[in-house]
Amino acid sequence: MESKDIIWSASNDVLLKSLNGSIIFDAENGVSIDIDNIPVAPLFVQNPTDQEQFKVCICMPQGKLFKVPVRAGANLRSINCARISRTPENDPCLR
Repeated sequence: MESKDIIWSASNDVLLKSLNGSIIFDAENGVSIDIDNIPVAPLFVQNPTDQEQFKVCICMPQGKLFKVPVRAGANLRSINCARISRTPENDPCLR
């Protein structure tokens, strides 16, 4: 399928599945995601300041996306999708 714009509207989930290979999102100006609908996983150490940057993480094997706040001055190696507070109430993979 080739198109300039694809708009899907659904009252339930939308699933993309390839029976014969990969699904590749490639665009000259990049691919973007509406981050307002991606849950934020709380860190073990709370930071009361507003976050401007996030790391996007993926739950496996469900494939759900969530974002982790990146604190200013943080070492990029210390930003880890596994270093979140995962309780039944706030686990982004269980939502």
